[in-house]
Amino acid sequence: MKSERLSKELVEVRSRLFVRNWQAVIFDVGYRLLELRKAVESSDSREMYRHTPVAVIAALETYFRGTIVDLVNRGEPYRSRVSDLVRDKVVIKDAISFFHGENFTFGEVIANFANCNSVSDIHTWLETLLNIDPHDKRNGYIDAPLIINDVNLLYRNVEEVFRLRHIFAHEAAAQHNVDKEHALQMINAIQDFTDGMYAVLWDTAFSNLPLTTRELNQYTYQNYQEENEKLMAVIAQATRIAERDGISNWFVTNQKSWESFCQGWIEQGYRNQNGSVWNSEANSEHATLIQQRTEMLIKWISSRDPEIPEPV
Repeated sequence: MKSERLSKELVEVRSRLFVRNWQAVIFDVGYRLLELRKAVESSDSREMYRHTPVAVIAALETYFRGTIVDLVNRGEPYRSRVSDLVRDKVVIKDAISFFHGENFTFGEVIANFANCNSVSDIHTWLETLLNIDPHDKRNGYIDAPLIINDVNLLYRNVEEVFRLRHIFAHEAAAQHNVDKEHALQMINAIQDFTDGMYAVLWDTAFSNLPLTTRELNQYTYQNYQEENEKLMAVIAQATRIAERDGISNWFVTNQKSWESFCQGWIEQGYRNQNGSVWNSEANSEHATLIQQRTEMLIKWISSRDPEIPEPV
């Protein structure tokens, strides 16, 4: 019964994200902090200010857990590193039953067990997963301004937000008030903290991923080329089988028809759009179509001659 409730909760949590993807959780958090800042700035309600620490810690916890989900779902070495952090042990029999047929990931299960009651909780998880001290980050530009000027001060500010969250979330505390300036300072502290975490991720776990538009274009084009090379190898094998079986003309016509479809889909669906992002989107979509065609041909090859090994 406990596992059923947990599985339902995991699916529901993801369903409340903007794009249903933990990799984009930073946008959920940024949007909530932006809307909260607007509400605080336009309000004269003390009760509104008293709700601020509860709301900003909820946003921080969302980003913290989303980061764990993303890292653990990337596989090794993060899955191995996280094992010592999870206190609740699950036997193999229960794990198999738990994951069978469910629509959630291993990372989402792990993130559910992560404590987020203090700065030290966040520090411990990220230090273990990233295998670094979160204070350390490279700086790719000479004399570039620091994202966080005083990390220790920021830690103290965020810890104070945690303290107030506990008070207002668990006590009536009718005589304990927060003014507008303090409420905005708490929003700023959590915004800076999530920005700092985001920067550390891009300097460590995501350091090999594209960040700028130019890098994204290069990355997606390289992926397209790699998938295309795989397809060419499979086409060569499929062509030999088609020639052997006397259906060479059909196969050539079918392949040209597929290539024509891809060209039209990519050019009209992506490359004719305005904006720098569309080129990388076109490359990614083209790579996906090529991958699907490769898998299709591999299945066809196996059906014509099961003894032929699948192309590497």
